[in-house]
Amino acid sequence: MRLGASDPVPSRPELKSFCEKMDGLGLRKYIIERPKERTAIRVEVADAFKDAPNPALMVLDALDGFCGLGSDSELIALRRAYVVLLEELMQARVEIAAEAKERARTVATVWKGKMTVVSGVNDGDEENREKESLEKLGYLLLLATYWMVSDGGYDVNELVDYAVVVAKYGQAVDLFRVLGFGDRISGKLLVCVDLISLR
Repeated sequence: MRLGASDPVPSRPELKSFCEKMDGLGLRKYIIERPKERTAIRVEVADAFKDAPNPALMVLDALDGFCGLGSDSELIALRRAYVVLLEELMQARVEIAAEAKERARTVATVWKGKMTVVSGVNDGDEENREKESLEKLGYLLLLATYWMVSDGGYDVNELVDYAVVVAKYGQAVDLFRVLGFGDRISGKLLVCVDLISLR
């Protein structure tokens, strides 16, 4: 996450084309198929969003099947793509219209339900922990990007618990601040997250 970053890097034609066509699934597939280019794609996506008639809805299209079936490595790749799109949509600060917000709320409800069912199941190896933490990171990013926490209806203490799980990610500090968790997370955890973000 690059809150306060400078002007976006010009995007490659493929990204612009997906956005012009509102092809969220195509954009997601493009990101998944190019894991070595993910960092470069990440910094170009904000510019490509300018070409989408409604980037907020397009990203929701890309989230289709977010709890899909597949191998652990496939699910991790899928969730990393979601994280990229949600982070960069939040960074782009696009307008979130009522239609997109309502649809995002529905997605969040289903997402939360799926997490509740599988919570605690992935306590084994590192790949399973990564899969679960990316799921929680994506969920928090969804809430932050579509400005849903401030509307109420969410257990903030539970969200803070999720935040602890995702604290290892470099973007966690900015995400916590956007969500308004600063006063609910201990100073010790914030120091820890700040150190991680400087790595």
